[in-house]
Amino acid sequence: LRYSLVLSVFMASVHTQAFSQTETFDIATYTPPKDWKKDSKPGVVNYTNVNARTGGFCVIAMFASTASTGDAEKDFEREWKALVVTPFKAEANPKTETQTTTDGWEVVTAAAPIKLDGAELYILLTVASGFGKTMSIRTSLNDEAYTAQIDELFASMELDKTAVVSNNNNTQP
Repeated sequence: LRYSLVLSVFMASVHTQAFSQTETFDIATYTPPKDWKKDSKPGVVNYTNVNARTGGFCVIAMFASTASTGDAEKDFEREWKALVVTPFKAEANPKTETQTTTDGWEVVTAAAPIKLDGAELYILLTVASGFGKTMSIRTSLNDEAYTAQIDELFASMELDKTAVVSNNNNTQP
């Protein structure tokens, strides 16, 4: 899975605003994937697409920001454990890629294959840290055909550096 492509797109355009209909969740403003089902719960918004013809699916979960430790790698390790290892039993120490955006966000990304109910899929976690906060986006998919739509979402995303982190975020997966 080409998670470095997703990271590169996110890095290159985290500050760019798309011209399509945008939505805001927590510190993120973005253009959601077209024709995907949206499900909002306290602390998380999910976008889901299932291709009944191919059996392919993708779920993108954006989690509300939390206070940063001040170290992007530590933020990523905390989020990876809570959002990937604990719920999906993925490997504890994935190979990560880290870059800094032109806006000053430090972004750490990793992907891991998992088995869920007998199905093989990938979990991709992207954690943006900076300005006293961190935000995580977890993508679960079994078909690389979704890569372009994931890239478009990240390309449209803008994070608010000035927003204050709420202490009441419930980011349970």
